[in-house]
Amino acid sequence: MLNNLEARGPLYAALDNSASSDGSDLFDSIEKKIRLYTLNNGLQIIMLDQELAPVSALYIKILAGGSDETVETAGIAHMLEHMLFKGTEKIGTRDYDAEKKYLELIQSWSRHLDRWRKKLEDAKASGDDQRIKEAESKVQLWKYRLQLATKEAARFRIPEEDSLLYSRHGQRGYNAYTSRDLTNYQIQLPSNRIEVWAAIESDRLKNSVFREFYTERDVVAEERRMRVENKASSKLMENFLMEIYGNHPYGKPLIGPMKSIEYFNKKDAMDFYHKYYSPNNAVIAITGDFDPDFVLKVVKKHFGSWKQGGIIERPNPEEPRRRAVTVDLKEKGSPVMYLAWFKPALMHPDNIRLEVLASILADGQESILVQKLVQEKKLATSIRIYTGFPGERFTNLFFISAIPAPDVDYDTLEKAIQEELQQIRENGVSQQHLQKVQKKALSDFAFGLRSPSQLADLLSYYQIMTGDYKSLFRSYETMKELT
Repeated sequence: MLNNLEARGPLYAALDNSASSDGSDLFDSIEKKIRLYTLNNGLQIIMLDQELAPVSALYIKILAGGSDETVETAGIAHMLEHMLFKGTEKIGTRDYDAEKKYLELIQSWSRHLDRWRKKLEDAKASGDDQRIKEAESKVQLWKYRLQLATKEAARFRIPEEDSLLYSRHGQRGYNAYTSRDLTNYQIQLPSNRIEVWAAIESDRLKNSVFREFYTERDVVAEERRMRVENKASSKLMENFLMEIYGNHPYGKPLIGPMKSIEYFNKKDAMDFYHKYYSPNNAVIAITGDFDPDFVLKVVKKHFGSWKQGGIIERPNPEEPRRRAVTVDLKEKGSPVMYLAWFKPALMHPDNIRLEVLASILADGQESILVQKLVQEKKLATSIRIYTGFPGERFTNLFFISAIPAPDVDYDTLEKAIQEELQQIRENGVSQQHLQKVQKKALSDFAFGLRSPSQLADLLSYYQIMTGDYKSLFRSYETMKELT
């Protein structure tokens, strides 16, 4: 079900018992210590020396995600994230000069294989036995050749060398994720190992060679089968978003449809990499205990030669059509119901109001929907609300996920949820509910600021999404002042 509303995504995170009761003193002191630098190539670096344990969180965000893909390349941003863990000309290889010719053969022969795979599909659709036989023969030929080239290339490959290097230097939390709005690469290291990070990551961002592209394509296809094809709730979610958003960028599956994945090609991935992975489209956040002057020199040394990209044209997509939508999926699996309403993009003033409303409705045992519909009326076993879904760059969703109790039908549960929402539309929420959520949010925000990783994630997120990391603190101020 889809109608109109107005809201926002996850915000809370930070602080210290000695600060003022609402955290203002602590937030002010942290904000004043943050430094933002922009290199000549456009790369933005946010640094916060916290003087805690000698550990630093290092986050890199690229403003490139699923919403930047075309219909034909849907899923390529996620595939690219996989590729950037496969090494460069320096990392992941014993002898790149010797390996390179086999990588080029794999690229060329994979194109031949894909072309004959498509011909085989067409032949099977036509029912022409002679064409089918010829195409099957060619597919087997190119598969065999690829196996030989892949086997030769593997002689030079050092699997996961980046992970091995980081592990030797005491890494924690080495990971990445792709969203519809951006791609993130993250790690924690002892502060005296920041130059190790700078050397590895600058090389990754400038010189990735997309090793094992076509075998990794099969890995991503299997990932989709497990996460979507064989999971009814994920399939329902995908269908729901496609119906809601249509041709809007948020309507495409983040991992990509299976047909796209099966024919991902290295050239499309390289084109995406060269277009979006540029310093003027990236933000680095470094938080922890370190020497800011030294770290700035290290960042300039390793990232300063990253070549600036051109201006990326990002026309605003047409707004999704506001209409009632119902999607049903009858498949074997645990029952689940999704309800959603449109809400505005990240920095709209209504976002914080809706974030707080989501908490009042479904965060904790004393929240309105959980208390009334799960505990008292026993119409549901679980109710959760997500804001800022499936992204926050564009119009997004205030999203309710509810699991009906046994023998409770969807219509009954939906009606009960809608009635509670209507009560709030007509009467608002109690001051008690509001103050409780505000207090918890401020406490969570304060506590989160103790974590270098959470702080680096938030600062880099707000900087790349809004152009100003201070919007994080302004959002907190807005939330604090709600009545």
